[in-house]
Amino acid sequence: MSVQVSYKKQTIFGILLLLIMLIIVEIFLQIFPSNYECEFSNHEIFDKYSQIEKDNMCKEYSNVSYNYDTPIKRLNLQNGEYVNINSDGFRGDFINFQDQSYRIFVLGGSTVFGYVTSSDEKTIPAILETKFNDKQTSVQVINAGIPYATTIDERYYVEQNIVNYQPNLVIMYDGWNDIWHIDETKANISYGAFSSNNALENNFLFVQSFEFKIGRGLFYFFDQINYKTGLGVSHFLYDVSAKINYLQDNSTQEKNLEISTKKLHQLENNIINNWSEVCDLGRINEFHVVNIIQPIFQTSTEHYDNTSSIESQYLKKLDIERIQMESSCENIIDLRDTFSEFDESKIFFDAGHMSDKGNEIISKKIFEISLPIVENTS
Repeated sequence: MSVQVSYKKQTIFGILLLLIMLIIVEIFLQIFPSNYECEFSNHEIFDKYSQIEKDNMCKEYSNVSYNYDTPIKRLNLQNGEYVNINSDGFRGDFINFQDQSYRIFVLGGSTVFGYVTSSDEKTIPAILETKFNDKQTSVQVINAGIPYATTIDERYYVEQNIVNYQPNLVIMYDGWNDIWHIDETKANISYGAFSSNNALENNFLFVQSFEFKIGRGLFYFFDQINYKTGLGVSHFLYDVSAKINYLQDNSTQEKNLEISTKKLHQLENNIINNWSEVCDLGRINEFHVVNIIQPIFQTSTEHYDNTSSIESQYLKKLDIERIQMESSCENIIDLRDTFSEFDESKIFFDAGHMSDKGNEIISKKIFEISLPIVENTS
């Protein structure tokens, strides 16, 4: 019996010692943080920046945090050289919503938010506003992009928040993030159910503590090991998962085709349902909606082939005609072929995030699409 107690004491002592060591290391890393190194920093698109500039850019984007007080996560206030988020949770400087200007909200994920753009002014919404100002048109363009957002998130964001700002036009820029949430069943549930489902996820101790920067030192320390060696736990689990999925999906050619067709159909259903909800809300609240299928790496016909990534294949195979016919939206735009005539290595630095040049090209397209709507309704 005494031996068992001794073992228990040793175990408890060992756990306490480990926790104390981790706390000491965390405090040290908070005071003397390791150099930030993001995957983007080695891409040729960022060669024009010094290492210090890339480190600072990476640090600011890594520090973007969220407010989980509501089921729909909101961006927290942040001020920096590259990233600024105002008190309303939108990227950019303070916005005077008492202004009677024509008001456009651009929703989407991290591409709209402008992940690793060189400044707030180089995001898609900011460039779009500049183009309207150049036309002597009084237009506010608000960057309502939130990293990782899908069409279901945007749907409830508009319903629960954006409508309160009296938008004249809502632009939804989607596709990429929805691919990674094809199997989710949130697309047809009520806001109340959506809130309940997200409440558990949003209140995990780890999530909350991470937002308060407890544990961030250790997180980024091990994250850098992942980047530099490729041997981190996250990489290992990802590789195992990918191999299992590959074996399952390729057991027979027929099964693989069936699974792909089913998931593709569900992806289209999710987009149709969520876009339709926003368009119906627009008719009730008297704002217009433009829905855009975004381009990602190799979705353009010129660059697409059978070796393209799974994201590109799903997005390329979307039946845009079905989406147009079955949704209640009137302005559905397909931009998947936007970069057919461009060297995509100068546009994308990963599967979907774009350089400043890419943002400029997309902004020009959106401006050409939205200008007639603004001129006819302002």
